[in-house]
Amino acid sequence: MSSQLSKRINYTEATTQLPYFQACLKEAMRISPAVGLNITRMVPEPYAEVDGHVLPGGTRVALNAWVLHRDKACFGEDADFYSPDRWITNRDDEAGKKRIKVMEQNMFQFGGGSHLCIGRHLALLEMNMILPELLRRYRFKLCCPGKPLEHHSSFFVVQKGLIVKVEKSSLIRD
Repeated sequence: MSSQLSKRINYTEATTQLPYFQACLKEAMRISPAVGLNITRMVPEPYAEVDGHVLPGGTRVALNAWVLHRDKACFGEDADFYSPDRWITNRDDEAGKKRIKVMEQNMFQFGGGSHLCIGRHLALLEMNMILPELLRRYRFKLCCPGKPLEHHSSFFVVQKGLIVKVEKSSLIRD
C-alpha cells in the first residue's frame, strides 16, 4: 500500500488511492455476492418488453447475481474466475472505460432499482475502512490453499472452511 496514506486509512484514501484494492473488492463482490437467492419481481400490467421478448403482465421474473456476474459477454471469457485485472486493464483508454462502465452497470451484488439494499452504503463504508487497515497491519496465509470453500445458501450465502493463519505485520508500528 502507498506510503502516502494516513496512519489510519480513511474512506477517501481507500476509494481514490488504492485502485488495485478497489478492483479486488469489486471482483470479490462479483464472483461471490452475499445474496444467493433469486430476486423475483412481477411484470407490471399489461406487459413488458425485455431485449425483444414480450413478457405478459403478472409473469414472475427473477434475477440471480451469481448467474448475472458470470455473463461472459459482459465480464469476459474468464468470467468464472477471480481476476481483479478486469477492473484495471485498459481503464485509461475510451474502450476500457466503456467496458468497465458496462461491468459496473451489470453488478447486482446489492440488488437493483427500487429494491436496492438499504445497507449498501454502510457495507461499502465498512469494507473500505476496515479491510485496508487489516491488510496493512496483518499478513494472511491460507492454511489449505487448494481446498474449495463449502457454502450453504439460504437468502445469504454462508461460507465455511476458510482457515487462515494471521500474523501481525513487522512493517507497521502502532
